[in-house]
Amino acid sequence: MPVVALLPILKPGEHVLCAVSGGADSVALLLLLKDMADRGQIRLTAAHFDHGIRAASSEDARFVRALCERIGVGLIEGHSDVPVLARRDGVGMETAARNARRDFLESARRETGADVIATAHHADDQAETVLLHLLRGSGTGGLGGMKPRNGRIVRPLLQTTRAEILAYLAERNASYCEDETNARNDAARNRIRNELLPILTSYNPAISEALCRTAALCAEDD
Repeated sequence: MPVVALLPILKPGEHVLCAVSGGADSVALLLLLKDMADRGQIRLTAAHFDHGIRAASSEDARFVRALCERIGVGLIEGHSDVPVLARRDGVGMETAARNARRDFLESARRETGADVIATAHHADDQAETVLLHLLRGSGTGGLGGMKPRNGRIVRPLLQTTRAEILAYLAERNASYCEDETNARNDAARNRIRNELLPILTSYNPAISEALCRTAALCAEDD
């Protein structure tokens, strides 16, 4: 059976608010945290935020709602019209979405009394982050990438690859939503994922692992 090991960054008895988009990564994280909650290691609540960007976003919300009801996890939901926010604030869609999601999750954390917010960032996301910072020009702080635990934010899957996550979901016969915008290259991170990383893989098939090691070393130095 594929094993997805969560980083040991959660404290016993912590109340964890799990951010669930409905995609593969967040569904896997929710199921893994539910196992921990069933063993009495943590308390768990889920949170779903509808950005109002995609026509299928309401379907994602319904999927998450049904999933949480089926496995017995409380859910708090939020919604915003990110395109309107982006125009109002004069920022890109990606920035507006990130800000709106961050504000909702922190509000949900306070409302539920959760100690931390768990997000489903994984090793491939870390590799993309390192490349993004490298291309923009960064010191050891930026090249250190995302931290497993940063204030109220925890990333239990940060050492797990996307392939391992998909294998885990297949083993559990768990369904998830597909975000068609991930295939578009209008955002820098998508271009890195869809164009740059495949090229770098031809030079080093283990490029993601190498970039994650670089991040760990830079974080240590920083």
